[in-house]
Amino acid sequence: MASLFIQRFSQLLLNMATAAQESGLAHRGYTRVPFQQFGGMRERRIHLTFDDGPHPTYTPILLEELRHAGIQATFFVMGRHLETSLGQELIQRAASEGHQIGNHTYSHLRLTELTEHQIRYEILKTERLIGDRDKGIKILRPPYGAYNSLVDQVALELGYRLVLWNVDTGDWDPNYHDRWVKHAMKQIVTRENSVVLAHDNQTTTVKRIGAFIAQIQKLPGSSFIGHSEAFPTREKIDSARPVFA
Repeated sequence: MASLFIQRFSQLLLNMATAAQESGLAHRGYTRVPFQQFGGMRERRIHLTFDDGPHPTYTPILLEELRHAGIQATFFVMGRHLETSLGQELIQRAASEGHQIGNHTYSHLRLTELTEHQIRYEILKTERLIGDRDKGIKILRPPYGAYNSLVDQVALELGYRLVLWNVDTGDWDPNYHDRWVKHAMKQIVTRENSVVLAHDNQTTTVKRIGAFIAQIQKLPGSSFIGHSEAFPTREKIDSARPVFA
């Protein structure tokens, strides 16, 4: 009886401590966090991805911020932005600094509204412009996250897998231009594993990326991970289910 009482009392104390911790997080504007336990360590893993670049002004600023923070990200680039020598220089720099280059199609059209031939053209034209900067890793982020069975089929035949996201910063949305960091943080604190969607063609993104990184670094047990950890399998990554193996 005594041992049972001690066990129940210990559990009660643990529950009280957990409630107090969550209350403190809520007071600072965060929701309850489903931590992952690793030998007593509580961890969150975050991978940053940037769409729609490269941008001649904003991408270099973003690359400097990432280099300073020691973060490896994934850049899903548009083929039409790679037609210039500067566009080529920027993806070369991103790749040489350890970032992954992904395919975001040539024209940023909604692939679900295209024919099979048009889908192939959008992907392959961008692939040729990327060249070997993707390091042989074929990942495709369909514009607007729009895909269907035909997009899946073409991507598979071309050796690609689809990569979506489970945290949308809203940095592209005028309603979030001044508060996208807070909007993103509300999503990140509820997840153990986050694939973050942002854009390197938005001035609001480069203005606040430093503050965003700093807020993530302040979260208990948080760490930035590279693409090889974020996308470790050949499975299609879907925003509606876990993105980490």
